[in-house]
Amino acid sequence: MRNITNPKCESAQQLQSVINMKSARLNYLQKLQKVNATNFQALATEFGGESFTSTSQTQSPPPFYRAGDPIVTYFPKWSVISLLRQPAGVGAGGLCAKSNPAGFLESKSTTCARFFKNLADSCTSDPALDAASYYNFTVLKVPRGMSDLQNMEFQVPVTPVSQAGSPVLAGNTCQNVVSQVIYEIETNGTFGIQKVSVSFGQTNLTVEPGTSLQQDFIIHFRAFQQSTAASLTGSRSGNPGYIVGKPLLVLTGDIRHSMTLLQSQGDGTCSVKRHEVQFGVNAISGCKLRLCTVLPAVLYQFPWRSRYCGHI
Repeated sequence: MRNITNPKCESAQQLQSVINMKSARLNYLQKLQKVNATNFQALATEFGGESFTSTSQTQSPPPFYRAGDPIVTYFPKWSVISLLRQPAGVGAGGLCAKSNPAGFLESKSTTCARFFKNLADSCTSDPALDAASYYNFTVLKVPRGMSDLQNMEFQVPVTPVSQAGSPVLAGNTCQNVVSQVIYEIETNGTFGIQKVSVSFGQTNLTVEPGTSLQQDFIIHFRAFQQSTAASLTGSRSGNPGYIVGKPLLVLTGDIRHSMTLLQSQGDGTCSVKRHEVQFGVNAISGCKLRLCTVLPAVLYQFPWRSRYCGHI
């Protein structure tokens, strides 16, 4: 469409519009070429290019947890996978943010606050106040357990240390409100989480406008202690493998202990106390071992002692 001025009507400033219906090129319209089986390959060669469509790749979960990894939980009742949460305070008021995940092997404590507009309604409906919401799930020993949620060998139940009652509204008091949550998690290297227990601190709140509650969340990690005689009495040297500076472990029979070297005392003779060998740390040790009184007795125990007796 274009506008032209009629010379005869300049005084009236009239404009006339002329529309050319047959000029497709002027309107930037092109007649598209039809694509069929005959010309498809030729057009694909001329105009084809690489596709930018991303293909979704399903990644398998890692075989074991690493330090700092989020801990995977599973709710069998709803068949839902989630993460173990450790609520933390955010903002100037330190309000509880439940999205904060707990990190594997990261023992820490957090504190946050909750405010209630109507505690009478929240007392029995808010899961953050109910102890059961902190253990009504299982923890996956290792992340690869997500690929087989029906296999109970990958799941560890969360066991309450003692019985914790549910919140109850009695008059103007909300009883059995959770004020502290303590998780104790035992791990065993690449075998993952072996045991999880939880204990609670509870308090009573008065139902009144603007009621607030401070909650503490604590997570402790420690090495899993096996109930066998061959279990280690000390801490593991690594998780997994060895850590530089940690004892080098050895096995004598069915007894596990750390490797040691003889070391000298003040006069150069061997000390009863031995030097502990540490992984990644070079060590040189030497001492004087007195055998004058011991060696003859040892030699006399052999059947050929009569031949060499005179040379001792």
